[in-house]
Amino acid sequence: MAKKIATPANVESAAPAPAPATSETKLRMPAEEKYAAELAYLASVDKDPRPFAWRLSPRMIRTFILGAGPGTASIGRSRRSSSATRRWSSGRS
Repeated sequence: MAKKIATPANVESAAPAPAPATSETKLRMPAEEKYAAELAYLASVDKDPRPFAWRLSPRMIRTFILGAGPGTASIGRSRRSSSATRRWSSGRS
């Protein structure tokens, strides 16, 4: 059996149209609001120099985006794991 073609009478009986979006409507929360606790913690433990008008150093921004292991907030040179070196080295020295 063929489907009915939508006519203006059929369309009007459908669900009401959603309200128009306003400047107050948020599709999703900004990252600054959603992750405010994590950003505040990273700012409190950040010891590296920050560029002018930045709240975090580039290293802490990298930590925020890429993540860190449990209990570690700093990804400094002294804390890097050597597993990547072991994995990618050929073993020939």
